[in-house]
Amino acid sequence: MARVYASIQVPAPAETVFDYVSTPLNAPLWHPTSLGVSGATDHPVEAGERFTEELLVAAGRRVHAIWTVVERAFPQRWAIEGTFAGIGRGNITWTFRAQEDGTLCTREFVYAMTNPFWAAMDWLFLRRRIEVEGRQAVRNLRDVFLQARERPPGGTH
Repeated sequence: MARVYASIQVPAPAETVFDYVSTPLNAPLWHPTSLGVSGATDHPVEAGERFTEELLVAAGRRVHAIWTVVERAFPQRWAIEGTFAGIGRGNITWTFRAQEDGTLCTREFVYAMTNPFWAAMDWLFLRRRIEVEGRQAVRNLRDVFLQARERPPGGTH
């Protein structure tokens, strides 16, 4: 099993960040490999709910992940586990810790490539790419909230 950690300070209350992250419809707006979602996606999903996400993986290949929410402890922790068609399985756990100037968000992705070809690809180069994408994802998440803070009230620029 591989583990990928990424964390960042987000300039918003933990409750707001938790709701945003746990609403799958938002994922394509900030996660670099998320192409789209279907199923229970337009609200903060609860334990037991499922959704499907189309992901862009190595060499432009698209894969469907089927996610199930396995834990929802508002606003501190949210966890999903999933299978990636023909590739493997994994789980993502988010923790949110309120701080004076926002929320410390930590994302842990634990995965296993069950397909021998993909296991070799992971060992050769995918793991490094997944680590880079995880760091980019949390930076993008922070940027969503930074941009929202910079917008003037009552409209756009």
